[in-house]
Amino acid sequence: MSSSGQDDDLQHYEVLLARSVKERLLGIPSRDEAKRVARRLRMLEVAPAMGEVYEPVYESAMPDHEVRVTFVGHHGIYYTIDEVTGTVEVEFLEDCRRDPMRKFS
Repeated sequence: MSSSGQDDDLQHYEVLLARSVKERLLGIPSRDEAKRVARRLRMLEVAPAMGEVYEPVYESAMPDHEVRVTFVGHHGIYYTIDEVTGTVEVEFLEDCRRDPMRKFS
């Protein structure tokens, strides 16, 4: 518990990572970047609305469900929030320097 007691009011979400996300995390070549991505994933436990709704430029890159995205360094973290179950499902971790047409395929 924090000394200010503010954490008592926060809803905590369970963050679930897709297998591909776990593999990509291990493949981030920069240790500092990997730490920043891991820190952002932990932040989703208490602030999943931090990301914006993903609206790609290309219609063909639009997923069939609402996805949110938050960026850290060169990486985009794409996820959904389920308020009923209290979960955040991270579906995709992308090095944003790669081809955007391959998301969610």
